[in-house]
Amino acid sequence: MTVNIYNMMHPGHTYIYVIIGVILASLLLPSAVLAQAAMQSSVPIPSTGSISYSKGLTSIYWYAPLTGDNNGPAPDGSPNAACLRIAAKKPTIIYTYAYLWGWKGGDPPLGRDGSSGDWWYNGHWGGLKNLSSKVIDYLHSQGIKVIAYVPTFRAGDDPRYDRKLDTTDGIFAQIDRDLGCGVDGFFFDDVHTLLYGDRYEDLQTSSYEFQFYKQIHDYVKSKGAFIIVFNTGTFYNSENLMGMCDILSMEAAWKTFTTESRFTWRLKYDSSRFQGCNNHGTNSGLTLTSGLDLAVSLTLEAWTQNIGYHTSLYNCDGTIPDWYEDYMTAIGF
Repeated sequence: MTVNIYNMMHPGHTYIYVIIGVILASLLLPSAVLAQAAMQSSVPIPSTGSISYSKGLTSIYWYAPLTGDNNGPAPDGSPNAACLRIAAKKPTIIYTYAYLWGWKGGDPPLGRDGSSGDWWYNGHWGGLKNLSSKVIDYLHSQGIKVIAYVPTFRAGDDPRYDRKLDTTDGIFAQIDRDLGCGVDGFFFDDVHTLLYGDRYEDLQTSSYEFQFYKQIHDYVKSKGAFIIVFNTGTFYNSENLMGMCDILSMEAAWKTFTTESRFTWRLKYDSSRFQGCNNHGTNSGLTLTSGLDLAVSLTLEAWTQNIGYHTSLYNCDGTIPDWYEDYMTAIGF
């Protein structure tokens, strides 16, 4: 069954990739586990107390135009070439901006470095629609969930950067605006871990940080059954986050999260509740073969470690790697 994960990446070279697949599998993962991963369906497997996983859940981070180009959207809002190429391989989820092309309507808030005009604000509170009805309808027709990016500035870490919940440029306002595009949910970035410093102790439920994210959860769910993704970007997470989100994302820290004994609580949850990613979204000077091999092996490893969602296509800011199609084929898409 290992052969099925790596086959058909390049027609005419099946036997070469069979050999490569077997070697990589033997080096990276126990063969029995890898074989089991290849056989799983996309339906989440309930945990029975040991590590479980779901094969077939992946995503792409695309913080760039899905219609038109860097100068603005297409007049009719039609999907651009990048959108069509991404959708052709049918990733489970696409994370993107609902709006792009700059700040509209006055001076933007201060950026993270204290200056105005930080890239962080390009499109979050203003700009032009990236998720046009034609883009949304096309992505949905391919079975892809569309999740809008929402920054939160890690509530409580620095009050200067906190986004407010109820102001006109706040999080609730962005949620309402992006729901008008027809999104399936929200990717909340810079979420607080809800732990005290390095003490690995949960913040009290009465704390500002806890209540901040609980209100976000409650507000989204009051609008309907929309997907909530919380991204802390680290392995250092309180279990209390699981009651506020559908998917907990920790970026490349998923490896530490799955090996730290202090976070064995993860085994109580289905693998589809966790997401990891690795930053190989650009070509990064890698050859086609080395970039592809690394991307595939990281995704397969994550799937066997109770990380149901994984992508090696993180940070695709306008550039799809040459090996995108080969990567998606190799992991079963």
